[in-house]
Amino acid sequence: MASDVLIILGDSYSSGVGAGDYIEDGTDCLRSRNCYGAVIGRERAADVLIAACEGALTSDIEGQLANAQAGLPAGAEPAAVALTIGGNDAGFARVLTEAARPWWWGDSAEVIEEALRFITDELPVRLAAALTLIESRLGRSIDRVLAGYPHLFAGTDCHLATFFTSDEMYALNDAADNLAERQAEVAAAVGWTFVDVRLPFVGHATCTEDPWIHNVVLFDQTESFHPTASGQLAYAGAVAPSLPNLGPSPAASRVTCVPGVASDPYRGRVRVPDLDSDDARTAARRHDIPDAVRQRLLAGQRAGARNRHLVGLDSRRA
Repeated sequence: MASDVLIILGDSYSSGVGAGDYIEDGTDCLRSRNCYGAVIGRERAADVLIAACEGALTSDIEGQLANAQAGLPAGAEPAAVALTIGGNDAGFARVLTEAARPWWWGDSAEVIEEALRFITDELPVRLAAALTLIESRLGRSIDRVLAGYPHLFAGTDCHLATFFTSDEMYALNDAADNLAERQAEVAAAVGWTFVDVRLPFVGHATCTEDPWIHNVVLFDQTESFHPTASGQLAYAGAVAPSLPNLGPSPAASRVTCVPGVASDPYRGRVRVPDLDSDDARTAARRHDIPDAVRQRLLAGQRAGARNRHLVGLDSRRA
């Protein structure tokens, strides 16, 4: 008996970076058994095929789609497709990396403004092309869902390793709003369903009592500012109602991974500011920041690492 499949395309928010329990599939894409696609598959007892990959751009969707079509199990047909895409095109990691630096090192206002211009002027064309391509290959009869991205900040930077200001956090959330608005407009124009996840994540940004977004993870910076397993569960709850065609598989639900396509799998990784770098030292001198101040900030970063992560690593080692 043929089965219907949910195809997951897109970037790290779809592959499940940050959600743990990663699948050993021979790629650098970091597909998690807790990603929203896999969660929906278990809830619906449906088959899921994951082609999403960390670092993917809209231009990588064509290759992901080709691999997904080639990797469909025998007798299976796509019933639905879902993805997150556009954050890497807009420079997600570059903007956060710049804003995480202290005020005297870098210019976050400039890179945020550049990202906003791209989101307004260039991303809609790229996004429409990617969604139209998917539809042309898979047809209009299947469920087609584009999911957005949540706000990352709740107004507080609680991590010793980063230096986000209130203005920067507000501007970054504002950029997320602009991105969601453009995504919704493009999805409506090409006949897709847009799922806005900003509301489900309210109260669960970084530095809240119950965060569904990782803050900086010093010893695995891949996961920084990505949804936790709880965040992926929230994505599943938001996306699933828009997949009415996805029914149970005749057999047990299966999750299949196909070769990943991302022109740079490491593109989406946010870098913690290295206050001991030559660049940081030069910037401090340029702004007359005493070296003692830089050293105190550096000590705070390292104390944060010891307190929050190294103790845990030592306990696991024991």
